[in-house]
Amino acid sequence: MKKRLWLIVPWALFLLIAAGWMAYWFVVAGAAERKLAQWASSERGRGAQISYGPVQRHGFPVLMRIELDNVRYRPARAGWDLETPRLDLNVDMLDPGHVIFQSLAPITIHHADGVTHTISSERMIVGLHSRGAILVQDGIEVVNLSIADSAKPGALHVGHATINLRPDPAAPTQYQLALTATEVTLARPVRTFENFGQNIASLDAAIVIQQGALLFAPAQNGDLLEPWRSAGGAARFDALQLKWGPLDAQGQGDAGIDPQHRLTGHIKLRINHPGDAVSALAQSDKLPHDAKQALQVIALGLALSGRHVSFDVDAADGQLKIENTTVRTLDPMY
Repeated sequence: MKKRLWLIVPWALFLLIAAGWMAYWFVVAGAAERKLAQWASSERGRGAQISYGPVQRHGFPVLMRIELDNVRYRPARAGWDLETPRLDLNVDMLDPGHVIFQSLAPITIHHADGVTHTISSERMIVGLHSRGAILVQDGIEVVNLSIADSAKPGALHVGHATINLRPDPAAPTQYQLALTATEVTLARPVRTFENFGQNIASLDAAIVIQQGALLFAPAQNGDLLEPWRSAGGAARFDALQLKWGPLDAQGQGDAGIDPQHRLTGHIKLRINHPGDAVSALAQSDKLPHDAKQALQVIALGLALSGRHVSFDVDAADGQLKIENTTVRTLDPMY
């Protein structure tokens, strides 16, 4: 009898654990689907339009993956909508507050003026970690990302990029954002900076977004950034590193958006081998004659000195200035 008991007890415990895990798996799946439905219902209550195909569960018993097909989303009072044939939601079984969205098909954004943006990638993952309604951390990773604009030739390409966002522990209304990107190819040359080329080797930034919570507020008159901008939202660059053609720079500063949606702010850049960068800038055909001459003189002096130097870059009233020399006008960013 004792021998039989020793054989039965382990199997009974195994079956009990298996049954408990099975029940837990279905509880987590049901909770994830309810949260998704509640979010969709909340957005519809605000005037948004959301639709997706029947929810499909995958991964039992170890993983939790919820497949969403034919996803369509139009925010309330916005002039754009989004659609994608396939989006997966992965839930961490040991921490259900940690979910990962994975895009497995191109994403198309339609604008009210008829322009479309098509986003495709080899890998696009968005991780969201929250405790209740409080965001702990949000992260994005993309590999071989491509963004095409139907109204303009060319496409932006990013070899690899990561973005991590979290609330600032020192200030509840602020968010900390860390960005890294490598092997970036611009869709088109940047006006005035044409001689820098279209290839950015690397970009690293540590940014504090002031009034960051308002980035998630409902759009005003179709403008997603208006609640943030009107409340004094700005981005503070605690660290910035950029390698773009002849430009090898580090900097600090701040940036924002004016009521006409133009860039504003000030950044102080420390430039390595500055003569090469300023010389390339001075060769732009888009520069005013006086600005070109001033930059050529600066470039010659820097080439002779061979020193690292710092430049003040200012954006205000629709003008971009380097050391108080206007190098271009600024168009609305969106």
